[in-house]
Amino acid sequence: MKRFFCFLALLYFFFGAGAQENTDIKAGAGMVVPLKIGDKVPPVALSGLINGAGLSGKDLSAFKGKLLVLDFWATWCGPCVSMMPKMDSLQAVYAGKVQFLPVAYQHKTAVETFLAKLEKQKGRKEQLPVLTGDTLLVRLFPHSVLPHLVWIGAEGTVKAITDQDALVGTVIERLLAGKDPGVRMKKDEAMTYDQGSRLFSASDGSEPGVSFAISGYKEGAGRGFYNDTMIPGNGADRRITARNNTLPELYRLAYAKQKKETVLELADTSVVSAEKLHGDSFLDWLKQGHAYCMELVLPDSARANAYNILRKRLDSYFRAYSASLEKRHVKCLALVRTSAADKLKSAGGKPAVVQDAFGAKFENCYLRVFMSRMQLPLQFNPLPLVDETGYTGKADIELSGDLSNLSELNSELAKYDLRFEEKPANLEMLVIRDAAALKP
Repeated sequence: MKRFFCFLALLYFFFGAGAQENTDIKAGAGMVVPLKIGDKVPPVALSGLINGAGLSGKDLSAFKGKLLVLDFWATWCGPCVSMMPKMDSLQAVYAGKVQFLPVAYQHKTAVETFLAKLEKQKGRKEQLPVLTGDTLLVRLFPHSVLPHLVWIGAEGTVKAITDQDALVGTVIERLLAGKDPGVRMKKDEAMTYDQGSRLFSASDGSEPGVSFAISGYKEGAGRGFYNDTMIPGNGADRRITARNNTLPELYRLAYAKQKKETVLELADTSVVSAEKLHGDSFLDWLKQGHAYCMELVLPDSARANAYNILRKRLDSYFRAYSASLEKRHVKCLALVRTSAADKLKSAGGKPAVVQDAFGAKFENCYLRVFMSRMQLPLQFNPLPLVDETGYTGKADIELSGDLSNLSELNSELAKYDLRFEEKPANLEMLVIRDAAALKP
């Protein structure tokens, strides 16, 4: 599903449940208390600036008298990057009245490298000042979902905290006029769950050495999954943990399938899927009985059977539904070879993958690794990916450019006599049905 936000695994601990003016921040002393709407923002130093001419050595008070918009972002967040041109345009329209300030937790060097690549690819240089290496503002305005916008009034108080939907002229006009922004405020949960620990402690006791637990939505657990059953554990327990996933997501985890390889044959898909919701609306939907936390723990000796065990446990819990793999004749995006010449053969060395928004480099990798990594840039192409090359050896592949653009991707793949083609194929699909539909 196309989501206009990114989930961020925060690297910081947030202290305090209330909100107040942090008068001791400037000196770097005391507890950092998250701010709420109406609170005064302390004079946080502007450090690690890019495009910061005239701002060196200053703090946020340098923007007093303007509507200041803090844009928390990351180089890996596609929706954040796509917002940049819009912010540049709005900055020009409201010059002298509004100041946009992108804020990144990433180091200055990493952000500069990213912006240089962005300029080369898009032909557009970032004009806004960018704050990098942030460790304080993210604690004053904790969040788990990007993009994250904080609107600070001319007098230095927090006026609104929103997602990217509020980035429109009407909201700016209302805030400049001293009015309520007229949009929904963004409310992120603080991440309290330690992803390195078990989500549940109790065992169901139905199978020796195996623990399975499932519940509804868990506050503070975030969204995501953990799976170490593919890694030998030297006797340690193996674990598959899913946090606040939907029913289709749980089954995709159990069957190792992508969303594009899933078919919902249900009388009412709205009970398990919310295609048109995003941001806080999607999170609200999850909390209304549409999300599950699940954990399977089993001994290392049983890890090879982990997926089968998980499927049976899910089937036992979700009795109203039936999930199975079926061959379907569907249109796919197939990776094919355009010649018999072997331009893929690896030169050897340690297997490695480097991938970002501007390309990817695969060293000594099987094509299954390449296909797996292509799921991300091609996530908005509706067709499932399939490898029809028949190539079984390890490959070296280096691609540059916008890999989400199929034409641009194929131009790069041509160096290796490869291309993605739309074609029908018999593909094993995950089919989820109403169990009642299967009864005679």
